[in-house]
Amino acid sequence: QEAALLAQQEMLRSTEPIELFHRLTDIIVSQTDCIAAYVVIPDEHGDALKIAAVAARDAARRNAIEGLVPSRDPQHHPYGQMLVSRAFREGIPIGPLPPHPDIIGNNAGLKGLGAVVAWPIRIADNGEPVAVLAIELLARRHFTLRLQQLMQLLAENIGSFLYQQQLYRQVQDLVVHDILTGLPNRSHFEQSVSTAITQARGSGRHLAIGLLDLDGFKEVNDSHGHSVGDAILQAVAQRLQDLCKESLMVARMGGDEFACCLDWQAGDDLNMVSQKALLAVIDGAATVTDMPVSGSLGWTIFPDDGPDFKTLFAHADEAMYAAKAAGKSTYRFYGGAVAAAAERRIQVHQDFLLAITHGDIVFFLQPQADVVAGHIDGAEMLARWRQEDGRWRGPGKFMSIVEQDHRLIRALGIHALQEAVRLRERCRSEGLHIRLSLNIGALHFLHPDFLEDVARYCPQGGGLTIEITESIALADLRHAQQVAMILKERGFRLALDDFGTGYSSMLYTTQLPFDELKLDQNFVFRFRRDNASFAVAGAARLLGDLSGRSMIAEGIANPADLTLWLRMGGRRIQGYHLAPPLPENAFFTWYPCLQPVLRRSVAALLLEDLPLLSHMTGDASYRQDPTMLAASSCPMGKWFSLRRGEYQYIPAFLPAERMHQRLHALSTGADEKALRAALVEMRILSLALYEAIAQQPGDTANGLQDRP
Repeated sequence: QEAALLAQQEMLRSTEPIELFHRLTDIIVSQTDCIAAYVVIPDEHGDALKIAAVAARDAARRNAIEGLVPSRDPQHHPYGQMLVSRAFREGIPIGPLPPHPDIIGNNAGLKGLGAVVAWPIRIADNGEPVAVLAIELLARRHFTLRLQQLMQLLAENIGSFLYQQQLYRQVQDLVVHDILTGLPNRSHFEQSVSTAITQARGSGRHLAIGLLDLDGFKEVNDSHGHSVGDAILQAVAQRLQDLCKESLMVARMGGDEFACCLDWQAGDDLNMVSQKALLAVIDGAATVTDMPVSGSLGWTIFPDDGPDFKTLFAHADEAMYAAKAAGKSTYRFYGGAVAAAAERRIQVHQDFLLAITHGDIVFFLQPQADVVAGHIDGAEMLARWRQEDGRWRGPGKFMSIVEQDHRLIRALGIHALQEAVRLRERCRSEGLHIRLSLNIGALHFLHPDFLEDVARYCPQGGGLTIEITESIALADLRHAQQVAMILKERGFRLALDDFGTGYSSMLYTTQLPFDELKLDQNFVFRFRRDNASFAVAGAARLLGDLSGRSMIAEGIANPADLTLWLRMGGRRIQGYHLAPPLPENAFFTWYPCLQPVLRRSVAALLLEDLPLLSHMTGDASYRQDPTMLAASSCPMGKWFSLRRGEYQYIPAFLPAERMHQRLHALSTGADEKALRAALVEMRILSLALYEAIAQQPGDTANGLQDRP
């Protein structure tokens, strides 16, 4: 009773979970027969577990426990067999049981340990554990009924405490966010940027701070009322947030004014960011009103333009008004940053052609693979600039400047054609049967002498693929079509790079004779966590299958991304999971090492079953999208109706369908805990459904499949 009373007092006093964990473990050891107590939580990446707090009767035992590395992976021997690991995986109390002998080993601090007991801690009644509370005893007989009741009570109370902390954070979130748009407000933006400035000052980083004001908003607000004005602000805020996902913060400063802060490095193209931001304003407003609404954007750079938030914000404000004075719907930079960027551009213009001449512009090779067939089938040539000190400058440091200059981009294109011929011959001489892909900039592709350059430096296109972006078609579709057909006649294959990022990607796949579509890596990065990106990836895979074009997923960085792509029916990949861009000799050395172990066999779903995979990615956005509130109208609801006749015999099908309907019912209410628990249950049932469907007779791994 004394221990329970002290624990309750600590829960009332504590404000931080880790602080509470330390105090509770001290109470358990001081007030019971336990020789040690500790709390285990997931690490920052969620793949492993770590000791968050520990108390013990002696320093040796404490140090020994702090040195443990529990694992959520049952195959990780021996730490995957720890009782705390099992309690976390299974979600039930484990023990009292003796510890795994391999964990004790020769560790003197763990000698004499008789039994361990572990309790999972949950925030929601049926949710996944968020922590595990464990105790160590000299003997199993010390685990009395009273101690068992105490520990069970503590585990439940800790869960309640964490739930209250979660609610508190949600309230705090309202304080620092704009209610209308959900973006951080002015005070939060100032505080966060000030912190970022302090950190950047210590690390030598640069920050770009932008201030955006809407032009024409007041007229719309006055003419149509505040409801229309609010809708415009919400639409613009959503687009700015989507555009600036990589930024430190996007905020609403009040009224019709927005701000953003992002990391900035020499060579970063703020011009492109600015153009996209201004377009986001126009597009967002156009979804609400026909009246013209645009934006004026001003930029300032830390530390070039000022040492603190107040100074920098004033400079951004001045730059923004300079943009307004220049005619609105444009952007301006403050002060010295413009001069510095101009100096960098001049340096690239002066040095780039000389670098090509001296052999300092080199092409690394990044492999592409058909992981279903199990072989490397291509490699992309990616430019790198060798510096005087021997280091390499990546394309992000110079390519945006080169692409905007006709002379430089043509020189790079000719260099790429010459190197492609040489590399193709080396591949053939070393027995590598792969295609080489080279990128051609828009200004070179549309240059009047491009085809003459190709005829002179690379007359035969066999074994080569030319990658272009849709900006080429946007600039001059008719000319692009003529050039593309001639390239095809000369044996080249054509690939559409960064597929899905532009407004007209689908259109241009029908207008130009592409052999290959390269799904942009931004979709790949997000398609396990974002249902919209998953939908784009699925549509791209379907388009590739139905049009007979090869589809390659760029940016596959880990096994989970690869598995999902294969389950969707994808085959070809490029990315760091396979290999980074490699120097030429390293590529030819590396190639035979990977080839024998490349093959992956994962059952792909039928095209009409792809909605099932979306429930195995990230959180379903039931609360954000009003059109999803009707279970029968969302993709998963339609899938259940379509496939009930074929799959209702699968044990998990009907429970999953009922759980799906329950999710939609819960999404209209306020029971967040129940909704989270239902989402977890839905994912479990979806996985069971996938496994059962994938094992059906007649299914094949990957590719467009026939109905069973």
